[in-house]
Amino acid sequence: AAAPLSHDHSKLGHDGPLVSLASFLGGVRCYTALVSDEKLRAQLNSLVIAYGGEVDQYVYDRTTHVIATQWEASFYQLVDDMDEVEVVKPEWVLACHTKQALLEVDEYIVPDE
Repeated sequence: AAAPLSHDHSKLGHDGPLVSLASFLGGVRCYTALVSDEKLRAQLNSLVIAYGGEVDQYVYDRTTHVIATQWEASFYQLVDDMDEVEVVKPEWVLACHTKQALLEVDEYIVPDE
């Protein structure tokens, strides 16, 4: 016969409720749909949300970062229309995660071609 299910949660291996992560990406709104690698895009979305940022389904006026691996012609209009938006490489989000801080985007800007 199967042993009865135990409701003793003391053996789950944690000391209490989940600790919320630092919200250093609070105020950051990323558009990631241009990242073609689905696994990478999912990772970026998870990291942005985990650290207090938001992921936009479209590029809105409030979008702060467009994450892309290469420059696209449509970015010229985007940058003209939106002074505050940054077009950055996925590595920017990964570096923010590694450093646990909101990093300057300068070395992660996608160069226009």
